[in-house]
Amino acid sequence: MKNNILNQSIIDKGVIKEYKKNETIISKGAYKYSTGFVLEGTIKAYIEEKKASLFLYDFDENKNNVIHFMNLFQNKRIPFYLRARTESTILWVSNEEFLKNVEMKPKVRDIYHANYSQMINTISNYSFKSLEKSVCKYLKAKSLLNVGVKVIIAEMALDLNASPVSISRILNSLEKEKKIIKEKSIIRLN
Repeated sequence: MKNNILNQSIIDKGVIKEYKKNETIISKGAYKYSTGFVLEGTIKAYIEEKKASLFLYDFDENKNNVIHFMNLFQNKRIPFYLRARTESTILWVSNEEFLKNVEMKPKVRDIYHANYSQMINTISNYSFKSLEKSVCKYLKAKSLLNVGVKVIIAEMALDLNASPVSISRILNSLEKEKKIIKEKSIIRLN
């Protein structure tokens, strides 16, 4: 297990659940009284309103692996959706057990705060920047997971709430400006 913030007692009190690719894990508006630790795979967090979708960020086993819903201290509905991008495994731990772990390990508290801050920054960046800047930011976020980013234009368009044609034009423009290198279905940032 790559997750170094978990101790055996919290693992023993959690429930491991496996998800298939593209399976919805959590729907917006649901109540969830547990915190998730991604053990394997990649989970997409996004907002969806009126048939439009906005990608927030990915959770995976290496970075950004704590899924929390900002309802540790209040009874709040979840403000976003979670979907498995790949076959994934999550350890779900009750918020009560998670809070005990936070008291024992300050690093967990720091990760919790960092994830929330990242979500707020992502929403701001996508809301107030041009589509080209959003595409660049999206590619940078994806490249943190892998050296080359596998690009499926339809998925990127859905994540950025844009048309596939617009995404394709922007990618071609970025390639001409030598900001990216396109290799078959992989894009590398320059």
